[in-house]
Amino acid sequence: MQFPCIVYSLDYIEPIHANNQPYIDWTTYKIIVVSKIPDHPATRQIMQLPMTRFSTRYVRDGLYHDVVILKQKEKQICQS
Repeated sequence: MQFPCIVYSLDYIEPIHANNQPYIDWTTYKIIVVSKIPDHPATRQIMQLPMTRFSTRYVRDGLYHDVVILKQKEKQICQS
């Protein structure tokens, strides 16, 4: 891996129900900006996206890890 880099993963999917059926999915991703510098501008740029929140920062092996949570609404699952 070369640094800086962005690593992302699916964190969880939360289905919203209507009439006892899944209606819409809220999908949450964990985005990690890994950098050799403590305040990489990519973290602030990602924070400009809708429905994001800063989660935590940690340092491992001399690399800074900024964790941002991104939540997005997926398309409607069923139509009534």
